[in-house]
Amino acid sequence: MELQTDGLCSHAVNHPHKLGRHLDDTWVAYAGNGAGRSPTVLSWQQLASGTPSGRFSHSCTLVGDALVLFGGINDRGQRLNDTWIGQIICEETRRMRISWRLLEVGPLAPPPRGAHAACCVDDKYIVIHGGIGLYGSRLGDTWLLDLSNGLRSSSWHQIGNTWPLPPPRSGHTLTWIGGTRMVLFGGRGSEFEVLNDVWLFDISDHYPKWKELKYELSSALGEMPFPRVGHSAILALGGKSLYIAGKTHKGGGRMTFGS
Repeated sequence: MELQTDGLCSHAVNHPHKLGRHLDDTWVAYAGNGAGRSPTVLSWQQLASGTPSGRFSHSCTLVGDALVLFGGINDRGQRLNDTWIGQIICEETRRMRISWRLLEVGPLAPPPRGAHAACCVDDKYIVIHGGIGLYGSRLGDTWLLDLSNGLRSSSWHQIGNTWPLPPPRSGHTLTWIGGTRMVLFGGRGSEFEVLNDVWLFDISDHYPKWKELKYELSSALGEMPFPRVGHSAILALGGKSLYIAGKTHKGGGRMTFGS
């Protein structure tokens, strides 16, 4: 689920799973009523959709006033690698609709997968990492979708492997923290172990680089968040803190970043 706040409302897209069937509905949540009520008051609206097809463990990432949906797993357990654009159209203050279309990406695309991690970098790129591929294998590859020329068409590029690399995993998070940097946390590894390692990924030059932050964070905070998979992460406090919560009985955690 991807969340945007514009002072009047929040927009969220969710394809939930219920009674064994993966749904294809799309919903928006409005925070407050624009008349001084608390922003914690939510009202929901279902948007006419029907596409993309029902699925789970996909990614849905906000890019400007549009959503980019990739991959997932359908009712038959088939891994997908289609890329969709959902254009958000605000018709009035508390009313909107969404128009989905399949994005033309050319002949190259990431291998089919679900439970991968994804984030948007500066409204120009979508970066995905890992996930569950064919036959249940955990993936460790990284792909970039270049949207710098708009949302009419685009292309996927695999980012070459430069040591060190995060081990293959699924159910982790990848969060943009500003500039060309993003943070990867946790997930489930190839041996089904649950992880709590932290990696910084920087795509600023011709050779994108991963760097494990284990020792820096341990010395700064004195402890690490407990291992977890299927959690959520969000950047807050002016880009200085990354909050992680969910999927562990021990609670969440916070990571603080310097300049």
